[in-house]
Amino acid sequence: MKWLKWFLLLTALLTVSLDMALRLAGADDFPLYRIDSEIGYVVAPDQRGNFLNRNRWEYNEYGMGAGPFQPEGKRNVLITGDSIVLGGNPLDQSVRLGPTLERNLGPDWAVWPVAAQGWSSLNKEAWLKGHSEIVSQMEWLVWVMKSRDFQGLSPWRSNLFNPLHHPIWLAGYLFEKQCWVFHIAPHLPRWLYHAPDEAFYGTPLDAKIPEIETFLRDLKQANPGLHIALVWYPEVAELHPPAGDFYLRAGARWNGFAGQEGFSFVDLAQENSWNASDYRDQIHPNADGDRALAGILQRIIGAGSGDADAVPAAAPAPAPAP
Repeated sequence: MKWLKWFLLLTALLTVSLDMALRLAGADDFPLYRIDSEIGYVVAPDQRGNFLNRNRWEYNEYGMGAGPFQPEGKRNVLITGDSIVLGGNPLDQSVRLGPTLERNLGPDWAVWPVAAQGWSSLNKEAWLKGHSEIVSQMEWLVWVMKSRDFQGLSPWRSNLFNPLHHPIWLAGYLFEKQCWVFHIAPHLPRWLYHAPDEAFYGTPLDAKIPEIETFLRDLKQANPGLHIALVWYPEVAELHPPAGDFYLRAGARWNGFAGQEGFSFVDLAQENSWNASDYRDQIHPNADGDRALAGILQRIIGAGSGDADAVPAAAPAPAPAP
């Protein structure tokens, strides 16, 4: 049995070495979440880091993807969404949607992104209801939404998607998140594996649209000076949807609602500057996509504010950190 002892010892050494190497590479330097009884879950406040030692990120005292909340003397934009707005670990914060839009708008403006991976429109609604004092200081609210946003409040699912703490065994955590969940488990028999959100996504796609319409209408009435822009965001498969598809039907409904309420509305699938090359996967934008979306929002905000000429041309992206 001597060989077994050496095998176990070698396995342990390799496991520890791999884990140490991954930590030294910054693979565990990602933002954490916390569970919230009203909102479901939120990005934990007051944290910053450098994923893989190259992609910087920062969340302020409100869990916004920005520096300290200092709206005084600025024209303020609150932009809310899910991982599309959040940006995520693959992107340096400087090239994500919020900071890019802020550069585009110029030094008189401040953009405050509020988002979390997996948030539905119900999570966004809950956050805004709990932070009315912040909403009252905004000139614009940009609400980014997609087809699967209206089925209910997204619950906290697991540490794989919204980690509450850093893993003890990083290599095992990364294997489960990057390989098992997306590439192995979906091919297993249903009796052996159930997706963590399977029951949630059994709800009709339009279940909560009336509630969100009522909320946005009430929000505008409570904040008469607030401009609201609705962004209808397509997944890659929805860029050219078939007739009668939910994306088309819901988009037409939101377009009509926005016109009725005096909101701005944009369907990215109808924008010439938006195409399949703007995605890094089937859902999320890459840096070029964030740049394109920021340019579209810059145009909408300039026109909706009545001073399009006062909004400068798009600023170049900052140089990457050394």
